[in-house]
Formats: sequence, C-alpha cells, structure tokens
Amino acid sequence: MSASNPPEKLEIDLSNYRFIQLDVFTNEPFAGNPLAVFPEAEGLSDQEMMKIAREMNLS
Repeated sequence: MSASNPPEKLEIDLSNYRFIQLDVFTNEPFAGNPLAVFPEAEGLSDQEMMKIAREMNLS
C-alpha cells in the first residue's frame, strides 16, 4: 500500500454488534475458511460490511 493511498479508517463501533466467527468447509477447528457472521447487522450499510470484512480479513 502506498503512502498516497492510506487504508480507509474503520469508523464503526463494533462493540455494538455481536458476531460469531466460524470455520467453514471443514470438520476440524482452526481449519477451512474463517467466516464472521453478524446475526443482527441492522443499521450496517453494504459499504460498512465490506469494510468490516476487509478489516477482519474474512469473507
């Protein structure tokens, strides 16, 4: 990432949202693909959800 394009700042207070992190496509812990599920994501825009996924390095 270049200095001319700093990363976007995540300005969402995630403490207001409950989320569950799962390992999918596997039967073993800490394997497969990590996935974050926000069961009550009301109020988050598509853009905010994409920023959260990028910040958490998840899908």
